[in-house]
Amino acid sequence: MKRFAMPLLLIILILSLGFAGCSDDGDDPITPAPTSEFEGYSDWPQVEYTNAPSPFLGPAHQGNNPEYVRAIFSNDPTKIDGNYLEGTLFAKETYTFDDQGNKMYPEAMGLLGMIKRESGFDTDGGDWEYFNINPDDLSTLASGANLGSCKGCHTNATGDDGSDHIFAHPYEFMAESADFDDFNTWSLIGTEQGPDALLGMAHEGNDENTVRKIYKKQLQANPAGWNGFPVGTLFLKTVQDSVGTIIGKTGMAKRGATFDTDHSGWEYFMMDMDSGDMMTMGDNSSMCIGCHTAATVAGNGTDYVFAHTDDPFNN
Repeated sequence: MKRFAMPLLLIILILSLGFAGCSDDGDDPITPAPTSEFEGYSDWPQVEYTNAPSPFLGPAHQGNNPEYVRAIFSNDPTKIDGNYLEGTLFAKETYTFDDQGNKMYPEAMGLLGMIKRESGFDTDGGDWEYFNINPDDLSTLASGANLGSCKGCHTNATGDDGSDHIFAHPYEFMAESADFDDFNTWSLIGTEQGPDALLGMAHEGNDENTVRKIYKKQLQANPAGWNGFPVGTLFLKTVQDSVGTIIGKTGMAKRGATFDTDHSGWEYFMMDMDSGDMMTMGDNSSMCIGCHTAATVAGNGTDYVFAHTDDPFNN
């Protein structure tokens, strides 16, 4: 019996050391964090809801498809001296909607995550780890310090565009005249004629012969997200006289960020009928806001946008 005592003790000691080396205490910088860290992400503070184009996106996150929105959540978006704390998590959803308002994810990269790891995990990348997550069960599909082109893109998050490899949120979309040039290719969501009690004299609303047509660039833009319609949503309204000549054009753009937060971040425009250029009315247009405030009342519309028959989410 004695000749087996020492080998048995050695075996027990070796096994115990082996299990100690596999401890999941977070000290090993190459050990992927469990996907469970992203459970409940949709209950975290939402820091972005946008379908606006970005100079850094290109086709990433469906950035060249205006029908897709990007919603970003963070468990704690606190920064100290421009840097996020270890353990900070971000989750980004990319999706569109069906006509019933249900989310529809693209075939790939519908849900992505970022975790701020311990110092030294990836110094060049700000110690961030990137995750490609299955939105159905939150299982990790892939992870690493450089997932695809994530790291290279996020190095652009500096200065006014962000810090510590995280882009500035919420994003500010500043519409230009060219953004409205192709309005006649957008979705026509409403055609109205005759007096409208909510309009009064605006848009020739007291003339029974004029026709008002309302166009929406992103038909699938849903106002049920954070702060209503996503940042980047565009509307344009034309007014035609009795013979069909356009005599007026006005636009709305969800600018977002810190722009007129008292009125949901909308910017209003009148278009010059000769040049087609827009004339900014900004956030101090009492005429526009005074009228569109009525669209915050149930039955009239949502998020300062009046209801229109063929808008699948605001009718």
